[in-house]
Amino acid sequence: MARHILITGGTGALGPPLIARVLAHDADTHVHALAREAPAGDPATHLRAAVAESAGRDALARLHPVAGNVRSPGLGIDSSVAADLVRRATVLLHAAADTRFRAPPDDQRATNVAGTAHALDFAARCPRLTQFVFVSTTCVAGTRTGVIPESLHDRPPAFTNFYEQTKWDAERLVAARTGPTRIVRLSTVAGDARTGQCRRPGALHHSMRWLFRGLIPMVPAAPDAPLDIISTQTAVDALARAADTPPHGLDVCHVAAGARAPRVADVLDLLIAEFAARSPAWRRGQLARPDLVDAVTFDLFRDGVRRTRDPLLSRVLDSVEAFLPGLLFPKTYDTTRGRQLHAPADDWQSLVRNVFAHCADTNWARDGSHASAPQTANQPEVDDVAVGT
Repeated sequence: MARHILITGGTGALGPPLIARVLAHDADTHVHALAREAPAGDPATHLRAAVAESAGRDALARLHPVAGNVRSPGLGIDSSVAADLVRRATVLLHAAADTRFRAPPDDQRATNVAGTAHALDFAARCPRLTQFVFVSTTCVAGTRTGVIPESLHDRPPAFTNFYEQTKWDAERLVAARTGPTRIVRLSTVAGDARTGQCRRPGALHHSMRWLFRGLIPMVPAAPDAPLDIISTQTAVDALARAADTPPHGLDVCHVAAGARAPRVADVLDLLIAEFAARSPAWRRGQLARPDLVDAVTFDLFRDGVRRTRDPLLSRVLDSVEAFLPGLLFPKTYDTTRGRQLHAPADDWQSLVRNVFAHCADTNWARDGSHASAPQTANQPEVDDVAVGT
């Protein structure tokens, strides 16, 4: 019997590779992908073109773009289309989210919390639904430290940005659902393991950018803090398998490097070597490896930048201050259940090299397209996106 999977966030950072992976996994699977307004042109055409990069023609015949928006009741789907989806849907995989760390709080809450409530309401109308899969983030751990279990927390932690808060709130809504439900927490999705491509450069990628330019003299991080990153392939493989296997009741799992995550210091050392291979300034020692500092020292640096009102340094600080301070709270994610959904951990060294090379080669452009000219301080910056989360 054919499966019909409704995926929200079809035009998001993980949407196209996830859709391609699900379609390739099972020739009897149809994907109905919610597609909101595209940068230009028809959203369905934009989505098909993005999925076509990874899926064959036969698979594309089983892709059914659905115009809609998670911010609207009923997911903003036309009533006649919605009636057919309600009748057919066997899995609802809710991946849509506003993952911009610096987005207005009202925008984040409308998408991440209200949008999740709308997805749950839609799922409740589907009589054939076998499970609801919610794509969350390991960031819901906030400022907790130590080993983070694959479970819900009774009380919210302190958070380093509002995005974390909204995803924690959304998890509570999902956990209250009756019936098979899976919460999949992804760690930071760095990019394609082979090509380094990332559909939308995010906070991790912009941090690489400013480090390469020598504009981050210090990194707030505990001495042995891990940097948990995964590849696009690991993320989409795990989500595709999650959609295949309904849990009994509620399941929470981490798709993360976990105990195999590299230390921030080791990632920095690797990046410095890559910088030196590309830049005479790094090779000659004109630019230096940033120090790892505590919260007090970084706060002094931040205050100094704000007082100078230097436009470029202020822009750099705006880009990284919602991301880097999280490294001050070292944690390791338990991946006991998550490991059942994906292959062994990525080779982090190869992943970091490939992602940095791709970012540098394309000048940190969206969708891997080459920028026509280097950005300058007075040009608008691409919105920070915690890719995949």
